[in-house]
Amino acid sequence: MMKKRAVMFMKPQVIPRFCINGKYYRPDEISEKQLRQILEKRLEKAMEAICYKRKS
Repeated sequence: MMKKRAVMFMKPQVIPRFCINGKYYRPDEISEKQLRQILEKRLEKAMEAICYKRKS
């Protein structure tokens, strides 16, 4: 008689990391102001890449 083993599987989690001067940080390790600046810069670069122009 074979016993079935209960195997616990860990669910993969995505943890966002932001690179500042070559060092990676999690959102809880940097201030909200820094995080907002990083995201704004990345968004601007992405919009430039697709030739999007803002309406003024």
